[in-house]
Amino acid sequence: MARRSVRLVLALLGVLFAGTGLRAGDLEVHFLDVGHGDCCVIRTPQGKTILVDCGLSLMGWKVRRYLERQGIRRIELLVVTHPHPDHHGGARGVVDAFDVRELVEPGIPSSSRSFTNLIRRLGERKVRHTIARRGAVFTADDVVLEVLAPPDPLLTRGVRSPANANSLVIRLRSGEFRVLLAGDIEAETEAFLLRAEEDLRADILKIPHHGVSTSSTPAFLDAVRPRYAFIPCAFYAEPSRELHDRLHRRGITWFRADANGTVVFRLAGETLTVTAEHGRENSRLKVAPDWFKLLQQTRAVPKKAVGRIQQHVRTKVVALSQVLRQKAAGSWKEDLRRKAVKVGSTLRQKAGQIAERWREAVRSRLPRRTSSENTRA
Repeated sequence: MARRSVRLVLALLGVLFAGTGLRAGDLEVHFLDVGHGDCCVIRTPQGKTILVDCGLSLMGWKVRRYLERQGIRRIELLVVTHPHPDHHGGARGVVDAFDVRELVEPGIPSSSRSFTNLIRRLGERKVRHTIARRGAVFTADDVVLEVLAPPDPLLTRGVRSPANANSLVIRLRSGEFRVLLAGDIEAETEAFLLRAEEDLRADILKIPHHGVSTSSTPAFLDAVRPRYAFIPCAFYAEPSRELHDRLHRRGITWFRADANGTVVFRLAGETLTVTAEHGRENSRLKVAPDWFKLLQQTRAVPKKAVGRIQQHVRTKVVALSQVLRQKAAGSWKEDLRRKAVKVGSTLRQKAGQIAERWREAVRSRLPRRTSSENTRA
């Protein structure tokens, strides 16, 4: 009877975890592609869920759908690293759709109406609200979340953005496995961490502030020494060239949200596996939007033609990115508008030329009708 009960329990566990994609005993860290924003889903070996940031409000539907597809109904911890909309925007929809048990945030003064509304909504739903500063510790099963920053009192001297500088920096620990989630901190906070922490090493680093050049300083990367890095960025706001060079020189394998989509790290025992939605690691530029793949699958256009279009778009994307890097120029908005109009016109013209060539090629392969056949018709 006892053996039968054990088999029944194991069978039920198998059914439970088969529907969610999570295997019993595995720790999973999901970095979601939410464009220019952050969202990280942590699933403990026992199936508990921690959600760190939720991206922009426009991406809230994507976060909710992803959680639903993972079979998640309850969130033990909802962490908002700082009150900027690309981190808390999608949280309102998550709070309404799921059973959130506790909110953790750094308590930074904010005039953001959307963040104020989020806090009010959490209060209405009786969700526990915790202000976390350096030294706070949260646990979910055998997974430990340590808050390394911000300090108390908050950093104010010499910071460019108080909200970014005082983002929650969280280190996830499970045995010897470590993940460092660095919010939107910049060089000033990284310097504080280097002074305050003896050991910042982590297996995975969530690159701070979407990969801007003022974050991920060489000293900080040398102290963390990650094997993998994830850059949460959108194709229209690329990471800096300096960041790519720093990662490359240190042999760090990186993934980008715009080039690789959602990336999942799974720890099973001592084995760490990485699954990217698409693309290859160490990508420097996204050049293949999904509609290229759609064209190839439908076979509406020859592969060679798709390749020519793709090459043309690659050139234009590089040109646009160079324009975006020149934001400091006085007339950058007008230059960008003109460039966008020119690119759109060129793309339409190029597509029309390719389509016309394709029609001519099809006509040339059709059998020609003789004059007698025309007379009979």
